[in-house]
Amino acid sequence: MKNYTDFAYTRFTKKRNYVWGRYTKFYRKKISFKNKKVLDFGCGNILTSSTAKFFRDENGNLKGLYGYETDFKSKKILIDNKIYFNFYSKKQKMFDIIVANQVYEHLDSLERIKFIKQSKKLLKKDGLLVVAFPFVLSNMNFKYFWEDITHKPVGVEAEAGLIQSFGFNTDLYVGGLKGDPFGWFENILAIIRNLIVFMPPFWITLIIAKKR
Repeated sequence: MKNYTDFAYTRFTKKRNYVWGRYTKFYRKKISFKNKKVLDFGCGNILTSSTAKFFRDENGNLKGLYGYETDFKSKKILIDNKIYFNFYSKKQKMFDIIVANQVYEHLDSLERIKFIKQSKKLLKKDGLLVVAFPFVLSNMNFKYFWEDITHKPVGVEAEAGLIQSFGFNTDLYVGGLKGDPFGWFENILAIIRNLIVFMPPFWITLIIAKKR
């Protein structure tokens, strides 16, 4: 096990890829939920989540989709629908895909390391860990990022390198021209500002990591 300070020097061995087209279309092209067993980590209300929508579109139902939540109301929805899974159980090799969509930035550094290690245990051979979180170069200057005290800046190459170091083949993408919950004015302002200071005008970091 590495000393935690060593992770600061972990280098990602690939280049980031930019997604200039529709981010959702790209995501759905890269990730297939067809006939897969999927765990949505930090899913919120799973019945209205984007993961559930994509899963239902491909499979016709939610059979094979599970969720993990600590929020009482969201957890109750999972339990009532018999799709709750305790992410930190001792089970292994249970899932084809684990998704963490817009929740990774709420974890601190030690929690992220714990999450990656546990994901590897729960994934089957060649299983995918799919992590999406705010692209900090766009979001850091907006008050919404800091008004939520649970938000923590997450690196881009650094985080991809961290996940890679735990035994994943990792691909890194940055995309999403429009950021929610912002209106068009704020989005256009962010694009202009980023271009002026030579930053990519994107909102979302996507890491797709295959278990080795």
